[in-house]
Amino acid sequence: LLQLQTLGTQMRTVVEQHNRKIDLITQTQVAAHIRTDSLLRMALASDPFERDAHFMAFNHAGFLVGSGRNALRQMGFTPDEQRSFDAQTRLVRDIQAVQEHVIDLLNAERSADAYRVLVEEAIPVQEAFNQQLADMRNLYHQANLVAQQQAQQTYRRTFLLTLGFGIAAVAL
Repeated sequence: LLQLQTLGTQMRTVVEQHNRKIDLITQTQVAAHIRTDSLLRMALASDPFERDAHFMAFNHAGFLVGSGRNALRQMGFTPDEQRSFDAQTRLVRDIQAVQEHVIDLLNAERSADAYRVLVEEAIPVQEAFNQQLADMRNLYHQANLVAQQQAQQTYRRTFLLTLGFGIAAVAL
């Protein structure tokens, strides 16, 4: 029974940690989409007040992306997860540089150039980042499935062992 209790505790820990990481990745991905969407809306807006509102949403989404990545970093990574996170960090730098270039073009009243850079550079880099996040999320889903299968097998063995010892004790 103690082994079953320990198994249950370990299972909850693994699944809760993986689910928390999945949730953080999803939140980060949504914020990244909002950031790109806000940038696109800024490029399409002609009203300066509307553009400012989109710029505020753009900055807030950037804060959410950074917060999500920081929360993931604080949870710790396996070596494979760390490599994936480092690759994402390089992409984030590229994304920021391209997005800042788009903002600079918009501020210089070069909307057509900003839109071109957005479509040709910013969106493809953002899609690569989103794919990396999706891949990372899938790894955690797979890890959850493996942990659940291992826990079920261990539980069955322990249950049968406990049942066998109980029957043997009653028979004695």
